[in-house]
Amino acid sequence: MNNSSSNNRILKGIGSSVVNQVILAVQGIVLVPFFLKAWGVDEYGHWLTLTAFVSYLTLLDLGGQNYFANVLAISFAKKDTDEFFHRLSEGVSLFLFLGIFGFGAWTAIIWYGSNWSFPGLERTLLYDEAWILIFMGAFFLLVSNVGGVYSTIYRATGLFARGAMIGNGMRILSIVISMCLLYFSIEPKNFAAFQFIFGGLWCSVFLWDSRRKIEGSHKVKINITNAKTGLKHLKSSFYFWILAFSQAIKQHGTLIILASFTNPLTVSTFATHRVLSNFAGYIRVLLQGPVLPELSFLWGQDRVKELYEFILISLKWVVVLTGTASILIWFAGSLFYPVWTGNELESHPYLFFLLLVQGVLVSGSQTASWGLLATNHHRSMAQWSFASSFLTLGLAYYLAPRYGVTGIVWAGVFSELSIGVLVFPALCGRFFKTSSLPIYRAFINGLLILCPFMGLAYLIDGLFSKLSSTLILVFLGLIVAFMFKGNPELKKLKI
Repeated sequence: MNNSSSNNRILKGIGSSVVNQVILAVQGIVLVPFFLKAWGVDEYGHWLTLTAFVSYLTLLDLGGQNYFANVLAISFAKKDTDEFFHRLSEGVSLFLFLGIFGFGAWTAIIWYGSNWSFPGLERTLLYDEAWILIFMGAFFLLVSNVGGVYSTIYRATGLFARGAMIGNGMRILSIVISMCLLYFSIEPKNFAAFQFIFGGLWCSVFLWDSRRKIEGSHKVKINITNAKTGLKHLKSSFYFWILAFSQAIKQHGTLIILASFTNPLTVSTFATHRVLSNFAGYIRVLLQGPVLPELSFLWGQDRVKELYEFILISLKWVVVLTGTASILIWFAGSLFYPVWTGNELESHPYLFFLLLVQGVLVSGSQTASWGLLATNHHRSMAQWSFASSFLTLGLAYYLAPRYGVTGIVWAGVFSELSIGVLVFPALCGRFFKTSSLPIYRAFINGLLILCPFMGLAYLIDGLFSKLSSTLILVFLGLIVAFMFKGNPELKKLKI
């Protein structure tokens, strides 16, 4: 990864990912007043409940987006055009027919619920509820999952940023139209229909643009034969689903366990501290999206040595960047937290510190796994991630009654240390058929670089106010960033 074209792709990809995160944040903030004005608090809460329930249909993606993106990127790197479009045809056909089958089953469930009461609901579905579920089910099963697989054509051909920016533009248009519809008090079932129709338009834009910009994209054939041959890919893509599922149950499971042993105030305190601490982890997330296709290209071109070197350097500096961001968030969060929660919740520095430490450990273990993820060698990683999630839940169940919210966080930290930090670098070493020591060394070197910054933060915290400390750290951070600008190791990344 030592050429200017890959450098430009990564930089553009990071920029488009940042824009996407900003748009998502704006969407979450801007649309809420319009929902409340159009429907009121109760109806909006009902809408959130229904859409949260039906969103689980995205699990029928079965990890297909990540898996086929890697398969296509490797074929593209090998310049095997026929293989590329044959695999894309299999992927799109497979998930389209799975979506059709799933939507038929979903419709039957809704029909049943409209005529007989579900266990626990103790009533039949209302007319509007049924239509909301129908339209949102169609959106996830026939549009989101299928369109997601097809859109990997951008990532696999070095056009990650273009695909992301098209998505950003469509999302902005969706927000504007949603604001207009809600301003005129559109009914919830009609709003669900709009989302389904707009999703179809979104997919059409991707199809139209890809046929203009990606040579040979007209070769994609959607039929039952390709769907049948595509079934062979489910076993490998399923492990991507395991990764996502493991993360989901770890996130939600710990919250449920905490709620069963403590009070709602403690749950709210934990959840809000976790939200703020997660911001440091966005550094790895923003890098991972545009970087993984480049790693797939290296693998497809048999440039394994360069791939290995890139992982080592990335691991070290992602840990450094995440740790530096965590230090800043620790100071700024203590200032922002009371304002954000309206002084209803109390900030807990020790809890915040533990969550940020866990985030730094996660950034390292996940970055060490980039090579596995980019080349579809993620089976062992998925299995260990599954084990990690259950270890976290088991420890949380044991520690929560004794130590409350602190026990919950320590459960996550211990799980990350015992599996994420110890096992994932070893899996990386085994994948590259080399010693794991250089990978552990890169991880530890990143942590060692953070030590002076942590000492400086501790010193500043004892001498100045939180606001002054935050400003001083930002200023020092800019100086350090300038000093490291010419670092020869970082130049190898071309970032």
